[in-house]
Amino acid sequence: MISLNGTPDAARQRNHRFATFTARWHYSLVMLVAHLGLFHAWMQAPARTAATVTGVSVCAALVLYMLLVPQYFANGMDRLAHGMVILDLLLETLLPVIHGHHGFYLCALAFTAIVGGHRAWLLSRPAGNDTPQQ
Repeated sequence: MISLNGTPDAARQRNHRFATFTARWHYSLVMLVAHLGLFHAWMQAPARTAATVTGVSVCAALVLYMLLVPQYFANGMDRLAHGMVILDLLLETLLPVIHGHHGFYLCALAFTAIVGGHRAWLLSRPAGNDTPQQ
């Protein structure tokens, strides 16, 4: 059974919890890292063209991954919420916005709270029908 002294059973349980966490949150964590990394790259980009190419490439990779792993999302609203983050990145890429400040941390925090909170709520609900009861 479960042991507290570091036996293989305890290690197996820790590995299972980590595997469950990464299976449930890997795409959201990748999006968060991509969001923050992209803004940091834009702050260092020497030209607008480099920032645009980088932004469009990251957005394309996120959309492609979103299409390749449809079972990750709990429902359509979860997929839409993640898609809105990608849309924000794409708009930030294509529209002439100055990325020389650190306000994007608040944006990432807001997206994390909204998308992550919604996803955590969805995943905490018992599996069943998503339609409202009549």
